[in-house]
Amino acid sequence: MQMNSNRGNKRKLSNDGKRAAHVKFDGKTIALGTFPDGDADIVCKRAKVLTKSWRDMYPKPSVEWVKRSLERSGIRLVNDRPGRQPADRPPE
Repeated sequence: MQMNSNRGNKRKLSNDGKRAAHVKFDGKTIALGTFPDGDADIVCKRAKVLTKSWRDMYPKPSVEWVKRSLERSGIRLVNDRPGRQPADRPPE
């Protein structure tokens, strides 16, 4: 019987040691991008600090505003997927 050395390791590596990073805001998961394993932890922590401060803003910012702000700050490196865009936005 072969033992799994990663057993109990909640964060598993994907191909080539890269991992997808996400952050939650207002009940929604925002994808940040795919990063090398060590960088993914740093990016997640930076995004969590920012989104935590934005949760206390009044009025609370929208999820779209948070995505744009994370992109401007260089934390979010992904674009919206075509299947996830709002219905009122025309296809490109």
